[in-house]
Amino acid sequence: FVTDDINIIKNYGENHIRIHDKIYNHSIIVSATHIAPWDIDDFASLGGDDLQKSFLQSFTDSENVELLIIGSGKKMRLLPASLKNRLLLDNIPVDFMSTPAAIRTYNIALSESRQVIGAFCLL
Repeated sequence: FVTDDINIIKNYGENHIRIHDKIYNHSIIVSATHIAPWDIDDFASLGGDDLQKSFLQSFTDSENVELLIIGSGKKMRLLPASLKNRLLLDNIPVDFMSTPAAIRTYNIALSESRQVIGAFCLL
């Protein structure tokens, strides 16, 4: 059951993500109730500290995260080992895939009332 106040992604393209009536032209991190910019320049060099600085502390302090979904851009790229290890240490289940697949998975998880966070790279 999804209500209008939940951050479901309405549509997306190569250079944008639309949530409600707002269009984001940059990478974002989103949960059912929060949206934050994700300042990412290069997915390959992404480390645990990059996510920590962007959102992880504020989101996980207030929400019981069942799943973190990371969209790596147009195509699926492997998650850097440093980030994967950091998330495992923090006991945060993570799945990664291309951003279009990650957005679809995020929306499905929200519709199932799961506590999910999506980090969507537009690179």
